[in-house]
Amino acid sequence: MLTTTRSLVTKNRCPIAVRVLTIIGLAFTFTFRILMIIFIAIAIEVVLTALGLYDDGVNHAQKLLLHYYQFLIDDHSSKKYVIDPLNNALDIINYLSSLLSINLQDSVTKVHTGFIAYMYVIYFSVCVVLIKLSYVVSSLPLFALVWICMIMDGFVQRTKRKYIGTPDSVYKWTISVHMIGVPLFGIMLLFLVLPFSIHPAFWLLPITFLCGLGWRAVTINFKQVCLIP
Repeated sequence: MLTTTRSLVTKNRCPIAVRVLTIIGLAFTFTFRILMIIFIAIAIEVVLTALGLYDDGVNHAQKLLLHYYQFLIDDHSSKKYVIDPLNNALDIINYLSSLLSINLQDSVTKVHTGFIAYMYVIYFSVCVVLIKLSYVVSSLPLFALVWICMIMDGFVQRTKRKYIGTPDSVYKWTISVHMIGVPLFGIMLLFLVLPFSIHPAFWLLPITFLCGLGWRAVTINFKQVCLIP
């Protein structure tokens, strides 16, 4: 009786409503994670500044933003990206600046002191994270190209493995999944929150290829049994 009731409830569900709620839930989850990344980046910058671990003091975040802005200018001039990170970053930063009534050009040229300097540390840290996110968006075509190539090579190796008769391994499957997750979430998180003035390409290229190796390993070791709880 209970099984029959559940099946009737499932049949009466509106598939469109379920999909809309799923999309809304994913959007909220994605927004929450972005906000958490920004909060962590702000916390790291403020704590390290308060502890006096920067030679520049409260002006470290300002100089960090100038470094990343120079990266944007250089990459825009050389046209290295299909999706220009400069346009994406400036649109969001200008909107944020207008929302907070902050003149971006004046804020990066003045020397700030006292309590107001820490307010600008927060603002500059948010801008740096937004620039890093714009580089992630600009790298999506590279992600897709490398991952598709790795997955196709994985299919070839999987077919070869099936003909050879190599047995499936849940252990190899688990390791393969972690090969995707560790670079995509672990290294990516470090890239977004750590206050280092290193060009984003030095972070994103290893993430791209390490994740690609993970997708290749997942394709090779994929088995239907792994999807059954």
